[in-house]
Amino acid sequence: MSNLKHGIVSEVSEAELRRLRARVAELEAGTHDLEAGLIAIRNEEQRLRLALEIQGSKLHRYRELFDFAPVPLLTLNPAGLIESVNLIAAKLLGLPRSTVEGKPLLNYVDCHSHRNLLEHLRRCRRSEYSVRTELELSIYGGQNRIPVEIHSHRRLSDSGLFLTTLIDLSDRAIAEEERRRVAMAEAATRAKDQFLATLSHELRTPLSPIANLISVMKMRPDLPEDLRPLLEIMERNLWIEVRLVDDLLDTTRIVRNKLQLEREELDLHPLLQDIVEMLADEFTRSDVRLIVQLQAARSRIDADPVRIRQVFWNLLKNACKFTPAGGQVRLRSLNPIPEQIEVRVVDTGRGMEPSQIERLFEPFEQVRDAHRGGLGLGLAIAKGIVEAHGGRISAVSKGRGQGSRFNVILPTLP
Repeated sequence: MSNLKHGIVSEVSEAELRRLRARVAELEAGTHDLEAGLIAIRNEEQRLRLALEIQGSKLHRYRELFDFAPVPLLTLNPAGLIESVNLIAAKLLGLPRSTVEGKPLLNYVDCHSHRNLLEHLRRCRRSEYSVRTELELSIYGGQNRIPVEIHSHRRLSDSGLFLTTLIDLSDRAIAEEERRRVAMAEAATRAKDQFLATLSHELRTPLSPIANLISVMKMRPDLPEDLRPLLEIMERNLWIEVRLVDDLLDTTRIVRNKLQLEREELDLHPLLQDIVEMLADEFTRSDVRLIVQLQAARSRIDADPVRIRQVFWNLLKNACKFTPAGGQVRLRSLNPIPEQIEVRVVDTGRGMEPSQIERLFEPFEQVRDAHRGGLGLGLAIAKGIVEAHGGRISAVSKGRGQGSRFNVILPTLP
């Protein structure tokens, strides 16, 4: 009997032991699964933390890009309320960001542009593409109006917020106004040139027969002697008028690039000596000493002798005119380089201020002494002639009462 009981107990113990062992195995497997789950959870937590750090970094960079973008940026809700605004946009609106955010953009738009903004928002709510509108901002209590171009597009990822840029059109408006003024000035200049050309031809036409008539009358043997001085006065004043008309014609030719040159090879020194001899009496009457120093080793040029004579005649005559009695004028030539000849006309006359020299060679400018008469075309014509020969002309003066120097540089022949 005892053996039977012992066998039953042994069988029960073995069964329980197997069950316990199985349970232990299950628990051990569960423990391993739990540890694996915990490891997985920790890994996922680490990945999430890294993702949040990356997302935060991206958000920070986005905020920096938004804040310091070189163009005004805003985010608007579909009703036109300002959700956020960057620094330059707040500056454009003339208020701190804390004051602007949460307010309707309509508050900062000129009343005449309210309808444009409302239509702009309506189009943004319906469109998937960028919407563009021009309107005027009203800032500083309406004291300042700024024309802007507003661009908005709906961001589907931000509950329909509109990303909006404001482009200041003030510079464009100023540029357009400047272009309009320039166009008007150019049109006026063309009209003036056309008028001068027409006027010059119309004035030149009747002067020739008058000059011929005076010459014929002076040749008549039966001309009363008391009329001869009157005819000479008429002839002298007539040629003054002819010279003025010729200056007008030359000016219009230069402006239109129609100045015709009859070039030939010539020596500049004899031409200058000829001009000096022709003006000698005028320098003597004005009590101005003329010093000639033609020292250039190379003086042959390819030029129109009539036009080149016109340049230096004008410069020497002006030097004599603007130099007081007892002063002097120096005419000098030299070769700064072998390929160039430079002619200097230096006087001890009235001189000029630096600001006057800048416009000295412009037509109708008389900066040295306006009451001396003339149209102020001589130097402008001289500049056009010199440049047409491939040279350049300039003026130098230290100021009033310190004289002037005019430099003409022309290319020489080999």
